[in-house]
This record gives sequence, C-alpha cells and structure tokens, in this order.
Amino acid sequence: MKKSVFLACTLTAVFIFIKIPAYGNIAISIEEVGDNLVVSYSGTLNTTEFSAFTAGNSSSQMLSSSGFLRFTGGGDYNLTVNNPWETAPAEFGSSDSIITADSVSGDNFSVSSSWISYGTSYTSGSIMSGTMTFLNERLSSFGISSDFLTTGTLISGDTVTVQAIPEPASALLMSMTVGVCLFIRRTTLRA
Repeated sequence: MKKSVFLACTLTAVFIFIKIPAYGNIAISIEEVGDNLVVSYSGTLNTTEFSAFTAGNSSSQMLSSSGFLRFTGGGDYNLTVNNPWETAPAEFGSSDSIITADSVSGDNFSVSSSWISYGTSYTSGSIMSGTMTFLNERLSSFGISSDFLTTGTLISGDTVTVQAIPEPASALLMSMTVGVCLFIRRTTLRA
C-alpha cells in the first residue's frame, strides 16, 4: 500500500515538473454528400514551435493538385507558417483549378504542401473545426480518388490527415456486394 502511494506521488511530481510535448492532430475529410462535396476538419495544433508568420485572409477554396485547402469561416486574419513540415502530406487530386466554396463555417485553417495557417485568435492546443461545401461537385471534379488517404507530420510533431470519403450509397453498395459474395461462398462451401 505504501509503495503504491509513493509511486503515485512520484509519477504525479514527474508529470508536473517535466515538460512533456503535446502533439495534436488535424483530421480533414473530403466527403460526397448527395450532389455536393463537403470538406470538414477538426482537431488541435501545437503552435508553440512556429515562428516567421505572415498575415492575410482570402476566400475558402480548394486546389487539389497542390494539396491546398483554405477554410475562412472565423472572420479573423490567418497567421501563415511557411515550410512547417517534417513530412508534407501528398497532393490529393489532379485538378489544377482553384474552386471557391459555396458555403463555409467554423474556424480559419489552411493547409498546403508548403505552409499551414490558422486564425490569429487561435490558442495553441485548443480545438478548432470547420466545414466548407462545394455545391454540385464530386470527388471526381477535383480528380480525387475515393480511397485517397495521406498524412503529413509538422515540425511540432502534430499530424494532418486528409481522407476522401465516397458517397455513402456507394459504400453501402460495395459492402452489400461483399456480403452477398461471402454468403454465396459460404453456401457453396456447405454444399
């Protein structure tokens, strides 16, 4: 009993006095919803490692051939960090056209293969999220494959993951097809 209390107190002291780096993760999904393409993100960033900012603001856009996404729903200016990547995420499509979102909500956040940016009011480690919608657009409009997945690692240790999610009806059809094939195989093996 005394050993476990001593161990608990020691571990508590270690966690209080030793700085353990906090890593965050931003998850970005590019999803077909009906006839529209909805791009959402959420997560946290450790911004204490970043310096050399530039400030600016622009509209919410996507350019898939350069791995560029910009959410500007928060109203404040963006702080941009150039060359923040230890390993940059892969470009996620083949479209060379910048397409502006029809609607956007949430916090400012942008990502590309050469920089990231976030709102000036963002506090390191806090949760941020946003969504932008492209009306009458599909994954194919941006040259994005339905099974696309990439992860980049920032110099802070944080990760940014971008994943394409096909229309739920397509995923349902695919899972039903696999289920039918497994059922046929099972009944064939029993016979």
